[in-house]
Amino acid sequence: MVGPELAGKGGISQVVKVWEDASFFTDVNFMYIASISDRRNKILTFLVALARFIGHLLTTGPGVIVYIHSAAYSSFYRKSLFIVTAKLFGKRVILHIHPSCYIDFHRGLAGVRKKYTSGVLNMVDAIVVLNEGMYRFITDLYPDKQIHVLPNAVNVAEMNNSWGIKRESARLLFLGWYIKEKGVYDLVDAVALLRGRGVDLKLDFYGTKGIEKLRAYVEQKRLATAVHVNGWIDGQEKINAFYTSTMMVLPSHTEGMPNVILEAMATRTPIVATAAGGLKEMLTDGENAVIVAMNDPNDLADKIERLMTDAHQRDAIAETAYREVLQHYDVEVIRDQFWQLLMNLAP
Repeated sequence: MVGPELAGKGGISQVVKVWEDASFFTDVNFMYIASISDRRNKILTFLVALARFIGHLLTTGPGVIVYIHSAAYSSFYRKSLFIVTAKLFGKRVILHIHPSCYIDFHRGLAGVRKKYTSGVLNMVDAIVVLNEGMYRFITDLYPDKQIHVLPNAVNVAEMNNSWGIKRESARLLFLGWYIKEKGVYDLVDAVALLRGRGVDLKLDFYGTKGIEKLRAYVEQKRLATAVHVNGWIDGQEKINAFYTSTMMVLPSHTEGMPNVILEAMATRTPIVATAAGGLKEMLTDGENAVIVAMNDPNDLADKIERLMTDAHQRDAIAETAYREVLQHYDVEVIRDQFWQLLMNLAP
């Protein structure tokens, strides 16, 4: 299996770590090769990974399945070299495409890049995507290709409130990358609007990338006492943050299947989010979440305030979300789907 290092802070790293922790690979001879690292030189890490990959292919028989995790843009081109190499060695290859922005990437291709990308996708034996929207897009391009939908997973049992933490009444939570596409600046603007209306609330950011830029924006809005921009958290600290919060807010402009949404569902944390990308297949307004308009701080502020004052709705959408995550996204469910996928390619 090829993907980013498991200690990384990106979504793909989190997906594979959930799989590993849930013993997806205990019944196979499994090797994971990290093709990129947040902590080491990217080019050197890539070259070492490719060399290890080739060395492993040289020593294995025909029954090996190569499973490659990819995003879009530079991630896809890096992973394409592993795909081409694996096919030169006669191995079967599964390509797992994670982000919904892959659609924009593919649509923007032209000339040599388009021919190369299409050639690489035609090489693989199967393609895995996260949701039905991506399934339809890839199927239209490659109708004869074996394509599977495999949602992200969450270990619901490990997300329990073992410490008996009580939710606060006016505390918002955001977890993820501090980039414009995640709607972090829309969220700060929404808090500014709410504070201007006299609404007393707090917002906790936990994440990475662009942390100083976001802190500067919070200072510019004079919200430093209400909005706290923190670093990345994981494990029990993250679970505690969910159970402390009144709701989790994810006003993204683009998304695949974010792990934080599954974690919010698993912790019965009410969700306020846009219907960007794969979110529109996961969330239904008024049933398991409150859906807000994209890139619209006013709508975001209005719906946060409304949900803050309606405990009954918070409880109702959180309970529905919890039932759905158990049924569709728990590790036990996804492990079975993963193994069925592998069996379809078994010799």
